[in-house]
Amino acid sequence: MNKEPVTTINPPKEGEATATKFEVPFNWSGVFLDFIVTNREHIDSVYGSLPGEPTGRPTPHPLDQKDVPDERKLREVVETLRSEGIDFNLIMNASCTGNTLLTNVGKADLESKVKKLRDIGIEQVTVANFDLARRVSALDPNIAILMSVIFNITEPDQLLYLRRQDFNFRGLVVGKGLNRNLPKLQKFLKLATDLKTIIIANDFCPIPNCPERITDHNNTCAHKHLPFDPQLGRQQDVSPSLHCRKLVTEDPALHLKAPVINPNDLALYEGIGARIFKLTDRIMPDEVLIAVCEAYFNRKYNGNLFDLFSYTSHYDKHAGSQRLLTPSEVEQVLDGVYGAKLAAKAHYLAKPHANALGLSRSSFMSIFKDGKCSNNCFDKDHNPKGCHHCGNFANQFLRIDGEEARIGHTNVLAIIETARKRAGEAIEDDEK
Repeated sequence: MNKEPVTTINPPKEGEATATKFEVPFNWSGVFLDFIVTNREHIDSVYGSLPGEPTGRPTPHPLDQKDVPDERKLREVVETLRSEGIDFNLIMNASCTGNTLLTNVGKADLESKVKKLRDIGIEQVTVANFDLARRVSALDPNIAILMSVIFNITEPDQLLYLRRQDFNFRGLVVGKGLNRNLPKLQKFLKLATDLKTIIIANDFCPIPNCPERITDHNNTCAHKHLPFDPQLGRQQDVSPSLHCRKLVTEDPALHLKAPVINPNDLALYEGIGARIFKLTDRIMPDEVLIAVCEAYFNRKYNGNLFDLFSYTSHYDKHAGSQRLLTPSEVEQVLDGVYGAKLAAKAHYLAKPHANALGLSRSSFMSIFKDGKCSNNCFDKDHNPKGCHHCGNFANQFLRIDGEEARIGHTNVLAIIETARKRAGEAIEDDEK
């Protein structure tokens, strides 16, 4: 019986120069743009989109009129970056483009956008839709198509499928599940040395191979931001991320099961051939986003690991303000969608704490470094014989205030139940 070859990890020595670069988000801030330019030796590319687009995000800070995110400003940003040898990766990663793209108006709009890309100086786009990839390449075959992490590409046959396509496939963000299986990730990277192959470092998701993120989560985001006929009535939805928040408040070990990369462990990934890491998030204010970048650029961080992820960070603005939401506030969260959820985040997030350096110095990563994690996790009701690895380390390193956890869980349940009630009312109205 043939044994699996042992993974050879050759991390760079302390102080040794590496070819590692980062793809960083753009939050439409002049302060952060200056930070990018100052730290250009660390940066491969910058990613973003206009906030008004379906794949845009709210800006986390007030904007001066001269900094309003529009095509003119995008052109200025791209010119600044290109003058420093940094590419701009335009995010077009809506998993669903709706049926408007198939109309004459939709096709004309896409053609206009693609023509502008070259004029502005954008040479790569990230997509989460094969039809959109084909249409962009048909309009401009020179634009590099990068496949989003949304596809969860982790297998050699998936990579081969992409290579066989009739669009200009030039790279991908590897599925996050491979972050916790270094031998398998190393093999995958060896198959993709000719591509821009990106490892996403700090996009928190409590399940490495979450089936809902691939489907409902991203489709809900896409549908909520696509053109919508108000005559059809109010959209009744609740963000799927609130359902996973419910799970996290019920099983704190999920905080350590999330396939994020501790900055102190970056050398492990460099040692198996990872050369580009993607950092998030576009909605972070300057001070938080700069701190995230510095932690990963320096490969050293002695703070709270969970301050580095949007999903688990308060952005240092809401300490001690947690309370139960009123029924009207719950309604506002549902009506206001993304911006309202961010504003209410302090009330449904029980802030986790774990020292990043201490966790890195433990044996937590050993099971993942050796490829021995089978994702067969313990669950007292559904899998009582499952693995306790993350749970054991959570007991040792993770701290969450019990009262905050109770309040957060109660608020999450209130938002979910209110959404269900509203959906039921809408069905009853339709039947009348």
